[in-house]
Amino acid sequence: ERTARKQAEWKHEMVSINKTQMDLLVALQAIETESQGIKTKLRSASEKIQLLDGELEDFTKTMEAGEATLGALRKQYRAYESELEVNVSRVKKSQAKLREVKTNKEYQSILKEIDDMKAITSRIEDQMIDCLDQMEAAERFLSEKKLEYARLKQQVGEEKTAIGEESEAGQNRIDVLDAEWNRLCDQVEPDLMKTYLTIRSKRGTAIAAVVNAVCHGCHLNIPPQMFNELQRFDSLRFCPYCQRIIYWKNSGGESDISNHAA
Repeated sequence: ERTARKQAEWKHEMVSINKTQMDLLVALQAIETESQGIKTKLRSASEKIQLLDGELEDFTKTMEAGEATLGALRKQYRAYESELEVNVSRVKKSQAKLREVKTNKEYQSILKEIDDMKAITSRIEDQMIDCLDQMEAAERFLSEKKLEYARLKQQVGEEKTAIGEESEAGQNRIDVLDAEWNRLCDQVEPDLMKTYLTIRSKRGTAIAAVVNAVCHGCHLNIPPQMFNELQRFDSLRFCPYCQRIIYWKNSGGESDISNHAA
């Protein structure tokens, strides 16, 4: 493997390249890096919009559940009213019977019946009061949630508008970058472009700067002789470890590579 690497290295050293062509490759990679960063942000923006919509949907479901609870309570209250009405009517009928009874036994029986129905009436009234309390609590809950929903909907709308504007600007920038990439690509020699694309497909990025003899693609030190030769900029060179195309960049951040990106 070491021998094969050395042979590949020697072969790479024999390939000449002028500064203009290297400039173009660096510019292409800079464009791709910026474009990929924007695309990542666009995906993040899309996910954020989905989260915002999901938050609104969850809020809507909460309110729908509250409405259903309130509706059930109102229905139950009406049932209590009907039951109470029937029971009160029965009490009145039984009280009317008292005036017509002939025996004490019958009188006592009707009195007990009235007492039992009054107990039922009292129980129904207690249930109605409890139901009213629950209805009031449900109405307060819904009232508060509707206000919260209105605020949330406005906030979500504003955020989605901002995200939409940012996404549109990002997409416009991608269109500009794509056009610039195609323009520069046409200026790169075909064989060199093929090499660039092959390495990019395998490594993600095809070019790496070398600063203080360290390849910034794999963060390993390149051999001293290679580093010295790299600074002469007389041929195309590859990192012996990550196999990316490398170029020298001094520690002060300056480089022999100019930027063609727009």
